[in-house]
Amino acid sequence: MTNCIFDFDGVLARTMEEHVALRRDCFNELGSDEEITKRQRDYFAKPKHSRKNDLSQEQKDNILKSTQQYAEYMLESQNTIFDEFFAEITKLNARKSIVSSNSEAGIRGVLKDKQNMFDHILGIETSLSKEDKIEIVCDSWQVDSKEVIYITDTVSDVLEVSELIGLNNVYGCAWGWSGIDALSKVLPENQILNHFNDMKVLVD
Repeated sequence: MTNCIFDFDGVLARTMEEHVALRRDCFNELGSDEEITKRQRDYFAKPKHSRKNDLSQEQKDNILKSTQQYAEYMLESQNTIFDEFFAEITKLNARKSIVSSNSEAGIRGVLKDKQNMFDHILGIETSLSKEDKIEIVCDSWQVDSKEVIYITDTVSDVLEVSELIGLNNVYGCAWGWSGIDALSKVLPENQILNHFNDMKVLVD
């Protein structure tokens, strides 16, 4: 059985609009939606929450606070999940979990009854580090970290988790934040999902 761990934002749900609204309303960020989106994409070009990063407690508290604010935006918006991708995921003979930098409460609120298909939903409340959260899932599943695959949409995630699980076990989805051009610089072509139904190739 394949062990699949999914990122949330940009992979399972369309959340770009909420990111832009948060940065504009709460952080008074200037510029057009396109300019703010570009800066956010640039932000996702480097690992921000890796356990190798030496963050102060104040920095960690600020990240947690802004993420919880973002979750409130998600729950108030018309945020939509990628229904076609979920249709493909439900067909998989695989264990499934979510490891995200988003809020666990926000993710569960967006997923509603679909949260039940995942063994774990681990967000920023559990740890800033996705490496830590992947290890929690692996311990629960009683598998080695090299026996899971992680599906993400950002270059930063690829760089953060590839040492732990192996680059060959990281897959990027072209419909998310970084996009295919950026992902192709850190992943081989056969590890980039261009369409929702490409997911089935990973477990066939």
